[in-house]
Amino acid sequence: MQVFGELQDDGFTLIKNPYSLPYLRDLTSWLDFQLPILADKYYNDPANYFGLKDEQEFGVLYDMWQRFPICRELASSPAICSALEPVLGKDIFLYENSFLFKSAKTQDYVPWHQDFMNRPDEPIKFVAFISLDPLRQGEGALRVIPGSHKHGFYPYRTKRGQAHHTGIPESCYSSLCINDAVYINQDPGDILLFNQLLVHSLDEGSPTSICQCRSFRFSYQGFAQMYSPRLSPISIFGGDPSSIRKHGYSPHIKHLRSKSLVYRALNRLKLGVGLK
Repeated sequence: MQVFGELQDDGFTLIKNPYSLPYLRDLTSWLDFQLPILADKYYNDPANYFGLKDEQEFGVLYDMWQRFPICRELASSPAICSALEPVLGKDIFLYENSFLFKSAKTQDYVPWHQDFMNRPDEPIKFVAFISLDPLRQGEGALRVIPGSHKHGFYPYRTKRGQAHHTGIPESCYSSLCINDAVYINQDPGDILLFNQLLVHSLDEGSPTSICQCRSFRFSYQGFAQMYSPRLSPISIFGGDPSSIRKHGYSPHIKHLRSKSLVYRALNRLKLGVGLK
C-alpha cells in the first residue's frame, strides 16, 4: 500500500533493486561488449525497418526488449507487477521501451516535460526507469516535481535536434513548483516508477563524469486501449483469454495510419523478405 500511496500522492515511487546480482552482472557484461557496436551510428540494425530508428547521437536505442532477449527480465519483474496492478489492473502491456546512455565526454540536457504529453487522447501510462549505473545529480539522476502529475497535461512545444524534443514551453515554467523539485538517486537495479504526467527533467552532465548513466525505460499501459506506437503491443502481465473476454472480446484498438500496410510492405521489400 505504501507504493500505491506514493504513486497516487507524489506521482512516483522508488523500488530498490529486485533483480539478482548474477542477472545484473550478465546484463552489464553483455552491454559492455555490445554497446560500442549499437552506439555506432553506422550500425544498420534490421529492426530499424520495423520500429523507430536508433538515435545514437542522443544516446537513445529503441525497442531493446524486442530485439535482445537478455533485456526482457528487467521489464517483467514481479516488483513492477505488484506496484502497477492497483493502478492499471492485472492486465498490462508494454507500450514502448528504450535504452539510454552517454559517454564520459557527452553532455546532455532534457528540459522539463511529461512523457507522451502530445498524446492526451490515450490512457495514462506508467514508466519504469531502471538504472544500471549509479545515478546522481549531474550524472543521470532524474529531477522530478512531486505531485505535479495531479495537474493533468501541460501545454507542450516541439524542438527538433534535442534529446527530448517535446517539452513544456519555457513560458509555462512560472506555473511549475520548481523549488519543490528533487533529484532521485538510483543504484544499479533500482526502479524509479512514475506516472507519465509527473513533470521531470535531466540536468546537463558533468564534463568530468566517468559515469555512462546507462538506464532502461519501459512504459506500461492497461488494456483499456490496445495500441503501441511501434512494433506491437506485448502483454507483460496477465493477458489471458479470460481477461480479454472481460474487455468485451475486442479491446478498443487504436487504428494505425492507413499508409502503414504500404509502409511495411516497402520495408519488407527492402529487406528482401517475400510478401505473403
